[in-house]
Amino acid sequence: MMISQLIAIAKKDIQDALRTRTIFIMTGFLLVASMVSIAVTHTAMGGRLPSDYSVLEAMRGFVEHLEIIGSALAILLGYRSAANERGHNTLALVMTRPIRQRVFLAGKVFASVVLICGCLTVVFVSISVEIMVLTGVGLSTLEVAKLAIGFASTGLYMTAFFLLGFLFALHLKHLSHALLTAFSIWLVFVLIAPQIGDTLDPDNQAVGGLFSQLSVPHAQEVEIMNKLGTYEVIRTGIEQLSPSKHFERLTFALWGIKGSYIGMPLSELLSAKIIDILWLLGYVLGLGGVLFKRQVNFTGD
Repeated sequence: MMISQLIAIAKKDIQDALRTRTIFIMTGFLLVASMVSIAVTHTAMGGRLPSDYSVLEAMRGFVEHLEIIGSALAILLGYRSAANERGHNTLALVMTRPIRQRVFLAGKVFASVVLICGCLTVVFVSISVEIMVLTGVGLSTLEVAKLAIGFASTGLYMTAFFLLGFLFALHLKHLSHALLTAFSIWLVFVLIAPQIGDTLDPDNQAVGGLFSQLSVPHAQEVEIMNKLGTYEVIRTGIEQLSPSKHFERLTFALWGIKGSYIGMPLSELLSAKIIDILWLLGYVLGLGGVLFKRQVNFTGD
């Protein structure tokens, strides 16, 4: 009974998104931006990839587009999912039927996860074909596996931001305030926090690393960093709060954008990045827990 209700709610939400062309616009926007970034990166690398680089290294710009555009679009998807019901005053009507709140919410979340996966499938398949065409190199089984893991990680990342937009649009009295609040949080955690972590890193104050440019011995480098202990704890703490930073670290390692991970066995790579995976999963579970725990005022009063 509950499964059939969940599927019915999800089906309706997917049909609404397709009818309003929301998901088509999202997919098209992300696809164009991603394909342009791949082409620009390929051109900047002289029209070919160095033999000692991963074929997927051309996806650096793609990761940045997923971080910023993907998360913003996911918030809009979450906002639409709740606003569509509130705007037509159907929430109270739906709940007059024998449907539990958790089933209703699960149906909405399931529908949006399906939409996000559909959007990402189109984008990932398209950029994979583009990379093979531009480089003239086919993707190996390992690279396909890394793309698949990246796909799943992107799905987790975007789902977290969908839940953020959905939560505020569902619970705040004014929908305009919900969107403003969600994007204020997005601004802090996607754009500001990662930049604080990068720009305030002492070793990032010069191209190639400040300590390397000044030829500072490793022992002295360790001594300097120990003196900056409190500063480093605060800086890395701010950086750790950003889901975008965890997503970036994971995908950069997976796709060989960070050179130190090229050639590393996949099992070792995933083991090295398990903290970033757990952080992404934690964001989704945490926001999901709040969503299902909090009572929704279906009357809108």
